[in-house]
Parts: sequence; structure tokens; C-alpha cells
Amino acid sequence: MVQIIMLILTSTMAGTVDQIDGNKVSIELTAKDGHTHQDVIPKWMFPCAIEEGSRFFIESNKTNTVIRCLE
Repeated sequence: MVQIIMLILTSTMAGTVDQIDGNKVSIELTAKDGHTHQDVIPKWMFPCAIEEGSRFFIESNKTNTVIRCLE
């Protein structure tokens, strides 16, 4: 039962780096329902080297948020 609840609470969004301006990164996130969101996050949050057009996933659950790069 707990595993089912955790699956419901887990969210994954696909993202693309739109622009890099110094230490700020403009990103576009696509939700499961297809809606696109724009945001700005610090460059240090990425666990990999990025450039404009880099793709990644953001996975969030009750306790963690993880950025996974596609290389």
C-alpha cells in the first residue's frame, strides 16, 4: 500500500535548457499532461555540464527532488 501511495506522489517532468546567463539557467519543463512551464534555476543545481538545448528530467517525491541529465 505504501508503495502505491509513493508512486502517486512521485512526479517527473522533462526539461530542456533554454538559455544560460552566467549562473542562471532558463529552463522549459514539460509536465505529464503536456503543459509547458518556464522557470529559472541556478546553474549549480545541475549534476552535469550543460549547454543550451541540453535535456534533463526532474523527479520529485515527498522527500527528494533529483535532476537527471540525458547525455
